[in-house]
Amino acid sequence: MRGNWNMPWTGFPGDRDASGSRASRWKPSRVLKQRLITAALLILLVGVGAFVLSSAQIGLIFAAFVLAGAWEWSGLTNLGGRLGRIFYVMLVSLALLGGWWLVQRRAGTMGVLIVALAWWSAVAMALIRYRPYARRDGRTRPGRAAASALAGILTLVPAWTALVALHHSGSDGPEWLLYLLGLVWVADSGAYFV
Repeated sequence: MRGNWNMPWTGFPGDRDASGSRASRWKPSRVLKQRLITAALLILLVGVGAFVLSSAQIGLIFAAFVLAGAWEWSGLTNLGGRLGRIFYVMLVSLALLGGWWLVQRRAGTMGVLIVALAWWSAVAMALIRYRPYARRDGRTRPGRAAASALAGILTLVPAWTALVALHHSGSDGPEWLLYLLGLVWVADSGAYFV
């Protein structure tokens, strides 16, 4: 059975070609400038927020970003339209509430982080042995949406739990949170040059 293997190559969206398509207005120097400005603003906002806001307020702010990520993740998993996506975001919300409960009791947070470590170890092994998951007819294999949805929960919820637990860890928690996020932002901006 033939899939979409013989579709003509149309090039990348910003390529100039014989069709007269316009080039992308995003030049590398402009993208770098925008990334650095965004990083500076985020460092300033999170830096002030980490020291001024409580762990509950920090958790709510990070939860907004995690839930936006869950909405996007649900769009990638083909969970059955808008209702499936809403259900998935609600499921992630419940998992975040469970993570908050663990952070407040200072019990079980390490368990969540150990599960996250096991998950990322399994992901690393799977990437080493990667095989495309799509069938030749273009459809995804059965159960792939559920596995992808579970992967989203195992990725988003432990990350949120770790950030909030780090902020909530004591008097030096905000400093450690800012250090971790700064490290991530520097690595992300530095990766642009590679």
